[in-house]
Amino acid sequence: MCANVVSIKIGWMVSKSALCFLNYNSLKNLLDSQQHVTKEVEETRLKINILNQHVEDLKHQLKVFESVLETKAALSAPLSY
Repeated sequence: MCANVVSIKIGWMVSKSALCFLNYNSLKNLLDSQQHVTKEVEETRLKINILNQHVEDLKHQLKVFESVLETKAALSAPLSY
């Protein structure tokens, strides 16, 4: 009887140890995944900021071109007296 109890306790301890190992690996994988996602989010934010700057630059260029076109249109319009 005593041998059965010991084997049950040892079996339980092995299971508990395996469970702890699985939990450790699961948590490590989760942490690695979170760090990977965090890095991807940071890279995406950087890309968005770069694209926003390009949009602002294009808006400025558009205003300059519109101004040039308005000036050309005004200079080429016939003078009215």
